[in-house]
Amino acid sequence: MSKKVQIWSRTIAGHTHHLEVTGDLIRTFVWTLDGEEVLTRKTADDRARLETEDRGSLLVIHSALGTPRRATYFAPGEDLAGMAGIDPHLGPFVRPLIDVSRSEVEAFCRALRLRPRRDPTNRDPRYALRNAIRLRGLPALERATGRGVREPIARTAALLRDDERELTRQMYAAWDDVYEQTAGGARLDADRLTVLPRPIAGRLVRQALFRCGVPPMRENVEAVLDLAAGRAGRRRDLVGLNAVRDRGYVSLSRSSPESRGR
Repeated sequence: MSKKVQIWSRTIAGHTHHLEVTGDLIRTFVWTLDGEEVLTRKTADDRARLETEDRGSLLVIHSALGTPRRATYFAPGEDLAGMAGIDPHLGPFVRPLIDVSRSEVEAFCRALRLRPRRDPTNRDPRYALRNAIRLRGLPALERATGRGVREPIARTAALLRDDERELTRQMYAAWDDVYEQTAGGARLDADRLTVLPRPIAGRLVRQALFRCGVPPMRENVEAVLDLAAGRAGRRRDLVGLNAVRDRGYVSLSRSSPESRGR
């Protein structure tokens, strides 16, 4: 029996992001950028986080049917979820050891005479930024301050997870009232966008830019919000996208190669 393959693709600033998802209970996510593999990850989560050090991250909301229901790209350092850490309880999945320290797990294994399997890449600070932070950054902070910093950081991450989850929920609750896909891009209801709280409006614009194939960088988001708050007739040229304040809307249209070369 062949595996069902779910495919998602998006071109952002001339670079093609391609995601293939296979499997049912345990899913394999393969993310490629311009044909080059960026990351492969296996997980049972319906909400998978694919993170890299220098190429941003993908947040994938999985669907049991068809393509992944939602995939959001974040440029490096652009999203709150990246600071919130791993969610210990998401949908039907629970990570009971996420709040247990490594020393506690190792002590438990010793008490039961268990020999845990260790991933050697987790001990190499050159392999991933998170390794360098865990192995060198956090110990250096604790030595400099004379106290533990891991628990306060974990508490802050838990608060940020709650904020991220609620902000995302509110953004998608407003989505259908503000966003409309068009043949050449999208348009946003300016009046409805501007009355949203700034964090919600910013998230909505970021997702709209992403769906138009434009990097959802902060300056692009601010440019669209500025157009929505201003008078009709104004325009901004983003990378690969024209943003125009029409009567009642901000229209986002993909620019042609000729217009980009002017």
